[in-house]
Amino acid sequence: MQMTRLEKHETVAGRLITWEPSERTLAAIERAPVTGDRPSYMQETHIGLRLAMERDGKRDASWIGMAFDLPGELDLEAMGRALTAWVRRHAVMHGWFRVAGDGYERVQLDPADIEVVPRVVGTAASPGGTHTYVGRLFDKVCTPLDRLGYGFAAVQGDAHAVMYAGSDHTYSDGFSILVAFEEVNALYREETTGTPAELPEVASYLEFAQAERAAAESITREHPAVAYWTDYALKDLEGSPRFPMDLGLEKGDKRPIRSERYDLLTAAETDALEVVAREAGATFPALVYAACAAAARDLAGQSAYRFFNPVSTRLTPETAAAMGWFINVMPVHVDAPADASLMDIARSTRQAFRDGRASQEVPAVRVLEILSEMFGFDANSTERPRIVSYLDGRKIPGQDAWLEQRFFGVTGGGDDDDVNVWINRMPAHTYVTCTVPDFPQAVTNVERYFSYVRDVLRGELAGTPAGPVDVPQALPV
Repeated sequence: MQMTRLEKHETVAGRLITWEPSERTLAAIERAPVTGDRPSYMQETHIGLRLAMERDGKRDASWIGMAFDLPGELDLEAMGRALTAWVRRHAVMHGWFRVAGDGYERVQLDPADIEVVPRVVGTAASPGGTHTYVGRLFDKVCTPLDRLGYGFAAVQGDAHAVMYAGSDHTYSDGFSILVAFEEVNALYREETTGTPAELPEVASYLEFAQAERAAAESITREHPAVAYWTDYALKDLEGSPRFPMDLGLEKGDKRPIRSERYDLLTAAETDALEVVAREAGATFPALVYAACAAAARDLAGQSAYRFFNPVSTRLTPETAAAMGWFINVMPVHVDAPADASLMDIARSTRQAFRDGRASQEVPAVRVLEILSEMFGFDANSTERPRIVSYLDGRKIPGQDAWLEQRFFGVTGGGDDDDVNVWINRMPAHTYVTCTVPDFPQAVTNVERYFSYVRDVLRGELAGTPAGPVDVPQALPV
């Protein structure tokens, strides 16, 4: 699986199909009741960001989705039944939120009232026409407010079909996309071949969110998680961490984002470095983060590498395959002294992650609410801290079909003034995907940064570790 912007995804021309709520479902939507469920902290912050960006005339990159190939002629009715079964399986897919006073309330359908049915909508004369149709569809339907916020589409080419599914972020995190690929394919096979899907039981993200809130709302400044975040903030009073290199943009000067990918290591190089890291008392993920810290030190003159790291809250078998935003965020501070070797920094990084466990049991957004004066956190602003994520995708169910079916995670457009980073260790390689503001200096310096990270890692493997270099922080372009 690879992540890419929708318009960069290699697709085909052909007959365009969408699956949309049936007449029975549309009637149920009109009478759907309001429940007492509140959004999770992650959902609430996401909705606030989306509305704030709209007020500023900007776009938040708010939907995520997937694309994959299916051979031959797509059975539209069978896919409709498969998608219906998949949506009914996951409680988060049964409703939406709407603004209510100073907050949001949940509207929820009975899953038995939800079904999607196919409709042929036309023909794309070129792959670009497919991109345009799918992009406009997802921009329209993938919303957290006032309607079911997800959509399905396909293009039928001469030899194969390309299937698309997208949802607003309130329905899904990145890992959910990986699970969805396996489940939708299994349910489609069941409909077309009779082979049972045999999917595991899943928890309700709605119930998870309510339990998370009930536990978090009793948290005070005395909690260890709050103390950890306080210590993190006091180490650098300039506020939330930003990308180390100069992007050439003032904070708040949001530009349309572009998706970039940087290859770091082959599978063989990754495996070899993992052995080297373990022998030195570190881990491979810690080594990659340490290379990022070395790049921040050597290229940008920073003495510490600071970032927010997403951590999974899928802690039970029932949440492992559930749709939802099962993510918390952990602050990480890694010192990078001028005389420290890469392995020195890697060992420090490993310890920083161990220390950071103290913060994981409380939602980061709840902590930031408590410490809002210190962090300047405002749930109704357009500012959000950047993340640096690491995913080991080698053991995820369904990955044996990723290459054969050309499985991609796809995203839409948006605006930002900073860089979000996803480090992916996959069976064939380790690579980085980023969202980068479409501004010349930003694009140039982000590429330089990750080229250096790659060189640092390969230098360690070759026994020729990179040292500090005399490079100015901001390169004119």
